[in-house]
Formats: sequence, C-alpha cells, structure tokens
Amino acid sequence: KILQLYEFLYEHRDKNMISSLKDAEVSRMIFPDNRYNKSTFNALFADLHRMLNQFLIVQNILSKELEPEDLLREELFKRGLFKSVKSSVERSWQMLSEERSGSEYFMNLFRLSNDEANLKYLSSPLHSKSSVAEDLEMIFQRGIHLCCLFTSEIYRGSENIFDKSVTLKADDAGRSAMQLSRLVDLSSLADFIVSYCADDKSRAYFRILRAERNAFSNFDDEKKYFVLKKEVVKNEDMLSSDDIRFHYGRLMKYCIMKKRSLTNTTRFDLELFEIYRKILERGYYKSQVSSHLQPELYRNILMHALKIRKFFWANRFIRDFSDELDPDRRENLRNYARIRYSFERGEFIKAMNLINKIRADNFIFKIDIRNLTLMIHFELNNLDTVKQLLASYSQFLSSVSGLSKNAVRSYKTFVKALKDLGIIRRSNSSSAEFRLKKALDGQFANRDWVLKKYIALRKD
Repeated sequence: KILQLYEFLYEHRDKNMISSLKDAEVSRMIFPDNRYNKSTFNALFADLHRMLNQFLIVQNILSKELEPEDLLREELFKRGLFKSVKSSVERSWQMLSEERSGSEYFMNLFRLSNDEANLKYLSSPLHSKSSVAEDLEMIFQRGIHLCCLFTSEIYRGSENIFDKSVTLKADDAGRSAMQLSRLVDLSSLADFIVSYCADDKSRAYFRILRAERNAFSNFDDEKKYFVLKKEVVKNEDMLSSDDIRFHYGRLMKYCIMKKRSLTNTTRFDLELFEIYRKILERGYYKSQVSSHLQPELYRNILMHALKIRKFFWANRFIRDFSDELDPDRRENLRNYARIRYSFERGEFIKAMNLINKIRADNFIFKIDIRNLTLMIHFELNNLDTVKQLLASYSQFLSSVSGLSKNAVRSYKTFVKALKDLGIIRRSNSSSAEFRLKKALDGQFANRDWVLKKYIALRKD
C-alpha cells in the first residue's frame, strides 16, 4: 500500500489537481476497493514520510565518500579488527587528499586523525621515547584540526552576522555570536595554525584568513587588499564552494567599502566589476545548498554595472543570468532589472510602465521600487506626485520590519534630500540648498543620483 501511495503521488507530482482533493477522494482513487479510514490513511502517509526520510539519509551518506568510512571504522573498532581499521584509515587519507578545504574538511580531518590516534593507542603499545613523542604530536595535530574548525566557523559566522546587521536588525543569537568572536583572538589563532599545523591545505586556508584580517584592519594600505586577492586566487582550487563564495564576498566587501571612502572611485569601481565578472563566469555564486544566483547579489551586480555605465554588459547580464535565479522569483527580478536598466538609460516612461508589472516580494526590493517610483516622477517633473509619495514615505518605511537603524537613517536622508531637491527646483531656496549640501557630505541611499540632479539644477 505504501508503494501504491508513492506511485500515485509520483505520477501526479506536477499536477495541481491533487492539492485540491480531500484525503477521502485521494484514498478512493488509489484504493477503490477499500473503505476510507482517516487514521489508517494518515498512518500510511506517516510511514511513507518516514521511509522517504530514511532514503534521503542513505543517499546523503553514500554521496560522501568519507562518512561511510567513518561509520565502518566505528564498527571495526568495536570488533577489534585493527588491520581493517588501518586499511580504512589509509583509504580515507587518500580520499581526504582530494577534498577541498573548509568546515567539512576540518571536521573530517579531525575525525580521521582521532581514529588514527586511537588505532595507534590500541594496537601499538608504547615502547620508546620516540613513540611517546609521536603519540603526543598526533594528539597535538588532532587538537589543531579541531581548532581549525572552531576558528573558521567563528570567523565566518561573525563576518556574516556583521554584514547582515548593516541592513537588518541583529537578534539575540547574532549579538551573542558577535560577543563570542570578540572574546577570541582570531588573528593569533590563525598565526598559530599557519605556524604549527602539519596539513598544507589548512595552512593555506588560514593564510587567506590572516590576509583578510590584515586587509581590513589596515584598510588604508591598499597593498594589503592585493595580497589578500593573490592568496585567494592562488588557493581557490582547494577551497570548498562555500568558502570560495565567502572569500570572494570579502573581496567584494573591501572594494565597496573602499569606494565609499574615496573621492575618486574609478580604480575600485573597475576592480569590483572584475570581481563580479569572475564570480559569474566561474559560478562562484553557487553554494553547497543552492545553485541559484541570490537576488541580493543579482541586484548588486546589476546596479554596479549600470553605475559605471556598462550598459551593453548589463543588458547581456540580464539576458544570460536571470535564468540562474530561483524559478519562483526569476520573472519578477528580470522585470526589476529591466526597470533599473530603463531608468539609468533615461527611458523613464518605459521604466514606469514596467513597475506596474512587478511584485515586490522582498523588503529591500519593495524599498527599491518605492525609491525608483519617486525618482522617475521627479525626472518626469511630476512634482505634485513626488510630494504625495513623500508624505506617506515615513509610514511606508515603518511598515517594513527588520531594517537596521543605519538602513532606516539612510533611506530617511534620501527622502529629505529629495524634498529639498523639489524645493530648490520650485523656489531656489537657499535654506533647502544648505540642507542638501550638508546631506551630500555623507553617504545615503541613491546619493549619486541626488548629487547628479543637484548639479543639473545648479547648471540650469
């Protein structure tokens, strides 16, 4: 009966019909000769669910070469089959030599070195000072492997939380993780691992981490960035997909921060563009859990290409990489990209028409669309419409939950700047101009567009 249920569900997996049916109707379709019983039918579904979960567990274990060997060694140890354990250890070291470094690699390294130490302890009694020294070194290296896992996770976790907190409110768990990272001297741990770890891939991994911390802690020294980039590029073939994605994210972050801190941004505008191109060409946006291009990265790449006026490239990007987005959001984001592209090309009527087709299902994109609507109406000289939209902006912004204080401040500054632009356009107010100039001394959302409009007004 479980098999019959599975075959029916599999056969109808792409049809909407089944979701509209009641359990009794489904039961009659699968088992026409049996009387429907709710508890029996629910139990059948529960059994199928349990069997599918077990199938996925087995599939997952079999897809990873090292995990089955770990489980095998556990059973071999229980039975005292030390020669077989030794063979498994040797096979696993060979497999591990072909694995890319990262959290999973460090965990496997720790498990394997732990089993190797246990094997030596159980099968080879200590006879000399050299064997004692060898045992101590194995224990020391096992500890370093665990240190690698701990240090990499704390570093990556704290960096990811910090990045999210720029736009989003950090919850209690996020704040606790940040506090933990401040208690740990990550730079000293990285130095220690590079100096004493016997594993080449681990040392290379932490040379990258050390170079990252040097680049950001010595931010004004741009040479540190290029040292970091060299380390990442040199070792990217041995990094896991998640770590490649993470470290290229650090390169992106440095370039974005550098652009915000410089008057002449040309060098790092082009550097960031090249980083984005490489991420796309080599598929470095993919992770172990998703092969899709993330909406936020899609948006950032598009906006940067348009900002530096790479219009032909941006058009190809929309054409070639929109299909890499999650299918559920693909068409919506493609329309968003077309709105941005049309706006930057000065095709304001076309952009406004496209806005009516978009469904903003993400709060960042909701704010983007709201801001674009304001800017388009300003460009079309619909100042009364701009005034009406601005009047309700604060209420709109308060309805968007989860924004950090800095993000809210950035959007509010944009709104005030746009109000002052409208006043200057209408009445050439000196007080509005003073406020606008003061705002332009800092950073806020859509600042480049506001500055461009202000300069155009002064020319007029």
